[in-house]
Amino acid sequence: MSHQLTTGTNRQELRDTILRAPISSDAHSAGVGKKRISTEKYKIQIQLSERAKDRLFDLVERTDADSAAQVVREALRVYDVLIDELDEKGSELFLKSGLSGELVRLRLF
Repeated sequence: MSHQLTTGTNRQELRDTILRAPISSDAHSAGVGKKRISTEKYKIQIQLSERAKDRLFDLVERTDADSAAQVVREALRVYDVLIDELDEKGSELFLKSGLSGELVRLRLF
């Protein structure tokens, strides 16, 4: 697999570039020994093709999400875990067929 992903400070720089003006600047600590959780919220604007928009709203319905924003937030969480495992830790992802029980390697990128 020859796919290069942005890592480290470049990833943070990319996030900072994408994020827009804060909606609120309230932040708090989640407790001793835990990562700092920020309640600061950002608004971004994206352009989607008609097909991508349809897929997004189809996912809203299929997942019973409250909004398209919730689907995007959950997708980011899943993508972050996958990047950690696949790119940074060198793991592989397999799906087990519900019909045959066969394991099939899933290639995302």
